[in-house]
Amino acid sequence: MNNIFQDKEFKKKYPIFLVSHNLYWKSWYQEEINKISMILKDVEFNSYHIGSTAIEGIFAKNIIDIIIEVKDENEICKTVKLLGEKYSKRWQEDKRAFFVKGYGENGFEEKVFHIHIRHLRDIDEVYFRDYLEKNPSVAKKYEELKLIAEEKFRNDREAYTKSKSEFIKKYTEIEKISRLQ
Repeated sequence: MNNIFQDKEFKKKYPIFLVSHNLYWKSWYQEEINKISMILKDVEFNSYHIGSTAIEGIFAKNIIDIIIEVKDENEICKTVKLLGEKYSKRWQEDKRAFFVKGYGENGFEEKVFHIHIRHLRDIDEVYFRDYLEKNPSVAKKYEELKLIAEEKFRNDREAYTKSKSEFIKKYTEIEKISRLQ
């Protein structure tokens, strides 16, 4: 899989930087979901605002992450094709795809979106989000981890993401287990 996020010029043009919580993020998410719903009017899906922009009170990259959970796995190809008309597809594999919007020629635009296409129940990020929402002290620890990673990996998205993975995995699993009880 050729990943544009690994390109050195891309990394310099679009660095990792965190900002304080923006009250507009939830409305930006809703506006974008309304647009996506028009595009996918014949596809049955759930949508979720994920990532740190969905958690009130913590620093985040100024990027709205959205999961589109396609209810019928046979509709994933159709979903990818339809979204490809309005969003930039970065990669696709099996039953997942990833689109972006807001990456301008000279850097990030005001509103930036990452659209994650998933099949039914492939939504671990939602579990993590839910855990952080219910546990503000853990959300603050996550914020601290992210701020350290931002300084260390400003131009390396893969390392930034990897530095958070154990933390995310731990609390995602705790949330999933709690839902089974």
